Amino acid sequence: RARLRQYEGAQVVEGCLPGDWPDGQFDLIVISEWAYYLEPALFVEVIERLAASLTPDGAVLACHWLHPIDGCPMHGADAHALLT
Repeated sequence: RARLRQYEGAQVVEGCLPGDWPDGQFDLIVISEWAYYLEPALFVEVIERLAASLTPDGAVLACHWLHPIDGCPMHGADAHALLT
């Protein structure tokens, strides 16, 4: 957060998804190294909220480990497939 202070519009938001989705419109939403922890149906809810929250020229950056992870309901590749 300290590194982002110089960027007026940047913010870091913590919460439990999909329920704690922030209000507002965003030009960039980063999904990095957590989607595979959600059940697919919950991640679909996140995707629906994400789509409704992007500005018209907004972008999604998704980055996940693509190999199986013991105990996770999805692989990173599964999460990315749901995003497409």
